[in-house]
Amino acid sequence: MRFDGKVAVITGGGSGIGLATALGYAERGGFVAILDFNGEAAETAAAKVRDFGGRGLAIRVDVGDQAALEAAIGRAATELGRIDFLHNNAYAHPAGFARVPTAEIPLEHWQHAVTVGLNAVFWGTRAALPVMAAQGGGAIVNTSSIGGVGAAPNGAAYGTMKAGLINFTRIVAIEYAQANIRCNVIAPGLVETPLTASGDEARRREMLRAVPLGRAARPEELANAILFLASDLASFITGAVLLADGGQTVQLRTPSA
Repeated sequence: MRFDGKVAVITGGGSGIGLATALGYAERGGFVAILDFNGEAAETAAAKVRDFGGRGLAIRVDVGDQAALEAAIGRAATELGRIDFLHNNAYAHPAGFARVPTAEIPLEHWQHAVTVGLNAVFWGTRAALPVMAAQGGGAIVNTSSIGGVGAAPNGAAYGTMKAGLINFTRIVAIEYAQANIRCNVIAPGLVETPLTASGDEARRREMLRAVPLGRAARPEELANAILFLASDLASFITGAVLLADGGQTVQLRTPSA
């Protein structure tokens, strides 16, 4: 699995799954544009990319700002010459976030989920598609969640947004297949990232008990699956949802016989 001479654009590439994906792509010969709300984290990640001998570009951007995100995608394409792989990965909960029933969700928290988690993926994808089509193809991987595959109580905003990503992925896959652009989605379970580390510890322990493998995933384990979908090894895979949850969602929630 190699990406020699190819270019990746990764949102949320300064930490967690995005960073692991960026480093894996660079380690395999690719160039990477790191887009992140945290400019310092983006610069640090880009420097690590360059340590592998490739080109690393850091762009500080709020993916919830349409004009800024589109400009960042354009800059990456211009400075690195192409876009072979787009990883729509960025997301962070809003300030004051709490898991509450639907009637108690603050309107601004719902709007945050839709803007940062769904609109931003649309904006980024729409900006990258013409670049990929003009160069003869490309690959897109969107980060959803098992929360977008099944329903979890007290998670309407996040779960609805992540479910929307899955169908958006499928539609793009169908529309752009003839342009040799593949679009897939990764649906992680519990992963050791800054986002999950900042969550409710009691709920985290509860989630761990539900994972047959008995642990959370490392970011590198998710990155390996994402890089496979981005690579030529997955050349006949598009519109797919790849569950990476340690077996959490395959269980029957019934008492044992």
